[in-house]
Formats: sequence, C-alpha cells, structure tokens
Amino acid sequence: MVLPRTADLATAYNRDLSADSQNFVYPGSDIYDSSGTYLGISQDFYFNEYSNTGAYTQFNFREYSSVQASLSIRYDRNSRYGDSLNPKAGLVFKPHKKTNFKLLYGEAFLAPSPDKTYQHYGSFYADTTTVTGLRSSYFYLPNTDLKPEKIRSFQLEASYKFTDTLWLSFNGYNSYIYDLIRTKRDKTITSFKGVPVAYVQTFVNTDDVSRIYGGTLRMDAITKLGKIDMVTYAAYTHSKGYSEGATFLSYSAKDSARAGVDATFGKWSISPRFIYQSRSYNRNLLSKIKQSSDPFAIVNLYAKRGNIPIGNNNLSVFLNIQNLTNASYSNPTRAPDEGFGASPQDPRSVYAGMTLEF
Repeated sequence: MVLPRTADLATAYNRDLSADSQNFVYPGSDIYDSSGTYLGISQDFYFNEYSNTGAYTQFNFREYSSVQASLSIRYDRNSRYGDSLNPKAGLVFKPHKKTNFKLLYGEAFLAPSPDKTYQHYGSFYADTTTVTGLRSSYFYLPNTDLKPEKIRSFQLEASYKFTDTLWLSFNGYNSYIYDLIRTKRDKTITSFKGVPVAYVQTFVNTDDVSRIYGGTLRMDAITKLGKIDMVTYAAYTHSKGYSEGATFLSYSAKDSARAGVDATFGKWSISPRFIYQSRSYNRNLLSKIKQSSDPFAIVNLYAKRGNIPIGNNNLSVFLNIQNLTNASYSNPTRAPDEGFGASPQDPRSVYAGMTLEF
C-alpha cells in the first residue's frame, strides 16, 4: 500500500484521516475571484494498493567436471502491470585447471514504481483573462500506462591462472534495454482540471532500444616482500552505448582504470588506491548540447594499526585520506539546463578513528 507524492500541501497530512476529508487544494488555487467565487481545486491523491506473486525454478547440469550448465526461469504476476516471464541460462567451461570460461544470458524487468506512475505536482496562479480565473505555468502529471523496463543481457567471463598467486580475468557484456522510462514533455496536454497549463511533463516509455556494452580487464596478484604480505590488483574498464539518439552514455565514463595494494606487516596495514576516469557527459535536453566533466585521477589512502592491547581489550586505530593529492575534479550533474553542468567534488578529506573490542 502506498500514497505517491502530491503537489505541495498547505498543512501536514494527517494519516489518521482520509485525504478527501482534509480539504487540500492545489497551490495557488486557494483564492476567490472578483465575484467572490472560491476557485480552490481539490488535490488528487492516488492511494495505491497492489500485490506481486512470483515463482522461480532452475535446472543444473553437472555431468562432466569440465562443463557445467544451468537454465532457469522466473515468472511474476503483479496486480498493477500484469505478467512477466524472464529466462536465464549459463554455461561454464573449464578446459584445464588454469583456464575458465563462462557464458551467461539473462532477461530481467524493472517495473515502474507507484511514485513514477502516479506522482504529480504543480501549481496555479491567478489570471483574470481566463474563464476559471486561474492559469498554470507547469504541471508534472501521472501516466498510468507506464510499462516495465526490460533488459536482455549477454555476458562473457574468462580467466587464466598463471600461478596460484597471479591470475588474469576478463569480463565483457552487451545489454539491450527496452521501454526505458524517461521524463518527457507532453505537448498534447494543454490543461489540467480545466485550467490552461503552459508546460506539462510526465514519465513515458521510450520507443527506441538502448544499448550498453563494454568490458573489464583485471590482473590480481598475491606477493610477499620480506615480512610484508601484499595483495595487488589493477583493472581497466571500457564502456560504450547509446540511448534516445545519443551516441554516448550519460553520466558514464568511456574509460576508467583502478589499481590498489593491500600491504600487511605485522599489526600494520596500508592500502593506497588509484582511480582514473575519462570525460563523462550529461545531456542538455533543451539545447541538445553535451556538457561534460573533465578527465581526472585521484589517490585514496587507508592505513590501520590493529590489535593494540589495552588491558583485556584490543584497540585499532585508522587513518583514511580521500583525494590524497587534493586534485580538483568534477562529476556531471542532472541539472545542466539550470547552468550546473558539472559539480565540484570534495577536496582532500582526512578521517581518523578507532575501534575498541571488549
């Protein structure tokens, strides 16, 4: 059971009373015209009650030690949006002990939340040139015809073990998304509650198919340098895709790299982390101009001294430094049309603390 968001309320909502009995009206309509007629327009409340029933079954095949396979299917029935059937299949092939391959296919859905389907907000203002005496500049209206988003995804994983302490892995993916939910202007709606509205937006399912694809190459190693134990990794990720005619993925860097070391020496441990991210974009929906944040590289550092005896208790102290080099960098925002194309991120931040076990 849920009550999605509404327009602003003049007073707090009383959950012990029905919505209709609280006399809420839309902002700006709580006025009288010149003849003394009250123009208040009662707010809509889309109280929603729904249920979901699902079932899942999976078949596993392990006849041979070098080959494993699985096939599964999930069925969901929702009282709001109907039925959904989603299969999944996997194949694992290990030709010898150092090499491993995995092929995966899966389908899934993401149903629109009641908030996306039924949320609405906006306001009115007095206008003596209209019959009603009211106008509105903007309203966000419900769309009860929203369908679930659907994804079909293919994935390949491969790994090779050079030794027991050194291995290389690759993960590649290719996903297609259908009925993606986006906010759009609806030019066919020019009024609400009989009042002219200049601009109406709502959630809709897009007609085009979106695609996301890419992969990650990663190296892991476990080494020992004297009395220092080290776990090291380095990874590079490349991601591309398109959606709604754009040839880039919004809020996603095409290239990124990460590397790190966890070094332990007795009761001491230190973990530096390196992160690189290439240029990433938002999308200015009004002007169709891409706005972006510059590429950046940052270093984080975590250090710990553990197992410090205090009586019968153990004390650990740590130091966590984010953005060690105090690099200046930004991430793209979701409000480029208001002039906020990129948001500055935190400068060097230092945290220290302790943990006492007793």
